[in-house]
Amino acid sequence: MTNNDGNSVTVIDGATNATVTVPVGTQPGDIAVNTKTNKVYVTHAGAGLVTVLDGLTHATTTVATGYMPTDVVVNDVTNKVYVTNHYSNSVTVIDGLSNGTVTVPTGEGPRDLAVNVVTNKVYVPNSYGGSLTVIEGASNTTSTISLPVPPWSLALNSTTNKIFAANYLDVGAIIDGTSHSVVEKSFGSSAMDMVVNESTNQLFAVNLPTNTVTVLDGVSNTTKTIPVGAGPIALALNKDTGIVYVANSESNSVSALHVEPGPGTEKNDFNGDGHSDVLARDSSGALWLYPGNGTGGWLARVQVGQGWNVMTSITGPGDFNGDGRSDVLARDASGTLWLYPGNGMGGWLARVQVGLGWNVMTSITGPGDFNGDGRSDVLAR
Repeated sequence: MTNNDGNSVTVIDGATNATVTVPVGTQPGDIAVNTKTNKVYVTHAGAGLVTVLDGLTHATTTVATGYMPTDVVVNDVTNKVYVTNHYSNSVTVIDGLSNGTVTVPTGEGPRDLAVNVVTNKVYVPNSYGGSLTVIEGASNTTSTISLPVPPWSLALNSTTNKIFAANYLDVGAIIDGTSHSVVEKSFGSSAMDMVVNESTNQLFAVNLPTNTVTVLDGVSNTTKTIPVGAGPIALALNKDTGIVYVANSESNSVSALHVEPGPGTEKNDFNGDGHSDVLARDSSGALWLYPGNGTGGWLARVQVGQGWNVMTSITGPGDFNGDGRSDVLARDASGTLWLYPGNGMGGWLARVQVGLGWNVMTSITGPGDFNGDGRSDVLAR
């Protein structure tokens, strides 16, 4: 752990709890560890540098960065270290072997970055610019993803290739790491720290004003709220046990959470925000999504299809194919029944033919799970 006032790092032996204090320079801030090389990287915002601490010998060296380095992450697969320079709008890339550096420009106010070791991509929230900078780890080239609000904190699931961005307001976003599509999603108020349990596909986000932690189920995209101590400010995950530890700054305590994955999606939640929605087709055949706000009203409508006037019946059965996302069934004029699998973000995957001869039916509806077997059903007259 870093000791900001003592200009040092405390090394704690996990077996004995014995401690060693190692001087590292002025006002140490963020810290990251490469468990494969046993090196520790410590930022010094005021000094514009990073201290590299050898975990075995406790010897230190320094590497110059940009102006006000704040956050640091390690890709232990490529042995690269990434440091955000908050006031020089850049990321310093440190070669873990040689300590050589490369400066990569970002957007305004880069901060709490994250690295996907599977895709070798680094995601940098630009807290003043309302965007993410994506750094290709192999080439250090960049691209930009626009977000609905300036992001302050970030987490990612390398298994599902989803990135989660949050703001100090009650606004966040889920970003698809492949398509870069963005879906607005709330993780609670002031979600200033987040952590992902990839084995359970859950996101945990602290909510400082409400003394709670929001848990997002990655399969159903539904959320639940867990009360914790006063002033929750930081999270840590034990990957072996699945327990998430919450530091409560105002009650001088730590909460330990173990939350089982949720049961499934809200019926007809097409955009993955945990609220039921409505689909409507106009006379031109355009299909519109009216997102529910969870309190009996609507968010702004979004067009999610066109040419749907060829369909003689459209119904939302819920999650019909068992992937945790709400789907649509539609019958065309020839009586062919089509499944349009929802992608959980207000759009569709490739449609699948699931029936013939349905033009003998005068009414088709999706009631949800009608016979209690845990699967969505269809009623037809």
